[in-house]
Order: sequence, then C-alpha cells, then structure tokens
Amino acid sequence: DIKSANIHYESKTLNKTNSNMKIARIMNTSKKIRRDILVLLEKSKQPVSTREIAMRINRAWHSAQLNCLKLQIEGKLDCMRIGNINAWVMKRE
Repeated sequence: DIKSANIHYESKTLNKTNSNMKIARIMNTSKKIRRDILVLLEKSKQPVSTREIAMRINRAWHSAQLNCLKLQIEGKLDCMRIGNINAWVMKRE
C-alpha cells in the first residue's frame, strides 16, 4: 500500500542522508588530523616518528600513519626509515 511505500522511501532517504553525514564527518576528521600533523611537523626541528605524532595529536597510530602517507603522496612530507620506524619531516622545496 502507499503508506508503507512512503515509509520505505523515507527510510531509504534517511539512511542515505545518515551515510552521507558519516562520510562528511570522516572527511572532516581526516582533514583535521592532516592539519594537526602539518602544524606539529612545521614546529619540529627534527624528524618525528609516527608513534610520537599519534601521541602528540591524540590519535591512533594507524590514523597518524595513514594520514602521513596521504600527505607524502601529496608531496607535503618526506619519510625516512630508521630501523623499523618511520620518521616524518616537512618536505623541503
């Protein structure tokens, strides 16, 4: 019947809206993490490990690593391997 069809349509629309809101929230969080990483590394005089970045910006190690890799792909960071640790610095121009 029409009433149940409307409810089904509204439910689908609401789920899509919620899904879009989640994606937007994740993108905003990722942008904030990347901004925090850049600010931290701009202030640092020496390379900073992923662990140290994560601790200083109060995020999980994986979030810090993923966003550092994204920044490296964008050409904003350089990475150096020290043993089995990634150390990050601002890219020199």
